[in-house]
Amino acid sequence: MTNKVTDKLLHEFRGEENSFLISIRCDLKWSHTKFINLLNNMRDYCKQLQSIDPLDKEITQGFWFVSWYIKDWTSHPNFRNINKFSEEYYSQSYELIYDLSYWYFMNEPIFVEEEYFKLEINILEGYVNKD
Repeated sequence: MTNKVTDKLLHEFRGEENSFLISIRCDLKWSHTKFINLLNNMRDYCKQLQSIDPLDKEITQGFWFVSWYIKDWTSHPNFRNINKFSEEYYSQSYELIYDLSYWYFMNEPIFVEEEYFKLEINILEGYVNKD
């Protein structure tokens, strides 16, 4: 199934130009804005899961990959020396990735209510604005 939501998520998962994954991998730069876009794309895709059967293999691979890769790659001290976000910011970021991946794989909606997801994003924004 291909649609705008799927296309945006595949763009991120493939590490295409201007994606969060290409930013952390090649530029060694954590872009908060790009990260929020990735989270929003993952959530938007999960929201439409009820209408998707069977699961798309490339999307599944993408959810699996980001569920471990982002934390693994960005936890390295050299990455953290360049990207000076607080430990709380990174922990909250990794938790959101985990939660969205859990939603995808277990089909147990976590952020169905827009307000709850926005609250989680606002917590991240608070960490960024403190710096």
